Amino acid sequence: MIKDFHGAVKILFDHFQLADFAQKDYLKLVDNACVTPVRGRSALTVAKWKEEYQDLIKSVVSQNLPSDEEILEINRLLIESGKSDLEKYFAELVRFYAIYFDGTEGNYKRLLLDVTLHAGREKIVRELEVPASLTFEEFHRVLQIAFNWDDAHLHEFMIPENPEKLMDSTAQALCRIKMADDEDWDFGLNPDEQVFDENQMVLAQMFTAVSGIQYLYDFGDGWFHTIELKKVFNSRKRSSELISKQGLRPPEDIGGYSGFERFKQAVAELEKGKFKETKYRDYGYGTKEDFAEWVKSWKELDFPINITNVLLRRICAIPVRFRRPPEMF
Repeated sequence: MIKDFHGAVKILFDHFQLADFAQKDYLKLVDNACVTPVRGRSALTVAKWKEEYQDLIKSVVSQNLPSDEEILEINRLLIESGKSDLEKYFAELVRFYAIYFDGTEGNYKRLLLDVTLHAGREKIVRELEVPASLTFEEFHRVLQIAFNWDDAHLHEFMIPENPEKLMDSTAQALCRIKMADDEDWDFGLNPDEQVFDENQMVLAQMFTAVSGIQYLYDFGDGWFHTIELKKVFNSRKRSSELISKQGLRPPEDIGGYSGFERFKQAVAELEKGKFKETKYRDYGYGTKEDFAEWVKSWKELDFPINITNVLLRRICAIPVRFRRPPEMF
């Protein structure tokens, strides 16, 4: 029988098969009245639990129902009052711990991701395996290496309010994950959006609640990427790894999508021996020889996967248990 608040939470944890270490961690949060780990996904906070749901739990307990029926009755009353849906909430909590916490005995949680750079009709895709405990700042560096960007411009991550609009670069954001030194972080920000520091957030914190994230690099050219979660698994590997690749990213500072289309047209003309310097004079392409050298150096950015992975090994995630907990915890 549920006799108190802790008892109610414990039975719910058992019901949803949450690991013992996760139960202890969450009950510690309850005692400290901190915000719940699945921030932005539930209206519940442990402080509200203690203030608002204690009487409800006691009233259900007084009916002397079997514990499983008590869970269902508590859940029914909460939904009826418009406060929360415990089943949905604890399902999210289970998923949170399944991804956020590293595995035991040298096994680490890893994410298989498909990252697509949207730059016209051609497919520019990188399939990546990364530690779930990477911060978003570390993940930004992984993306820069995987696409061979120069890391010369500002960037941000966005979580679309509507998951079905992941591929829409104009979609309303639920929250943004910003560079720590971005002084203009609030420019154009919707008042309803939450903003997080990329040094304080790890991938697992978002991928427990969503299956897709947007990434914008270079606010001038506006290179829009989408990141889709394909799989969560355990591995002894601690560094990120490029699994497969398709397409070569645009040159830096080429002028966005329209500039890239113009550049590709010029490349095609060069390869067919039809390049005319006068046609592209206003775009800074220079002489035929200058442009040919530029195209050669651009194509040389298409590193073999094994070379890219040598660079990626430098970004080795610290397991979650050894990190300083993010401020949101």
